[in-house]
Amino acid sequence: GWFWVQDKIDPPGEPGAELELEIPEGSTTEDIGALLEDEGVIASSTIWNYWTRLTDAGPFQAGFFVFRENSSFDEAADVLDAGPRPPELQRVTIPEGLTVTEIVTRLADAELGVERWDAAAVQAAIDSPDIRSQFQPPEQTSMEGMLFPDTYEIDDETDEATFVRRLVGQLDQNLLDLGVEQKAAELGVTPY
Repeated sequence: GWFWVQDKIDPPGEPGAELELEIPEGSTTEDIGALLEDEGVIASSTIWNYWTRLTDAGPFQAGFFVFRENSSFDEAADVLDAGPRPPELQRVTIPEGLTVTEIVTRLADAELGVERWDAAAVQAAIDSPDIRSQFQPPEQTSMEGMLFPDTYEIDDETDEATFVRRLVGQLDQNLLDLGVEQKAAELGVTPY
């Protein structure tokens, strides 16, 4: 019986292929063991549950991890203890001088923008009355000039509306840093 348990804790042979798994938010150590067994990372979630209690392993963070198939419990726990891999960031550049239509096209372009984004969703975010610059007059519905050109890093969780909010927020912050309200008042014009 002891040899059987040892083979579950540290299976014979070398670890197999790499495998990326997401540990969902709120997963218990038992949940993680079941997931690892289902995916072929460890041999037995039942033995894992006893082993983690005896070795005081866990709790573990949620996120994306890269495991190897046919791993020992120590190897799997080491991956979990190291923490999740950082989210992948994609760089997107909005050059100066683009119109709103050109920005929408660029953001929905698989090579220049974000592959998973859709032009209709980007346009819907831009057209949303909830996303507006603080310097934009209430009667002005066009977002021309309200989306700050720059290079941005986007993670896997960022959606179109969040990104458009970020473009507008960056414009507002830059205008505040430049003291646009005071300078506009000195010239007798609105910041817009």
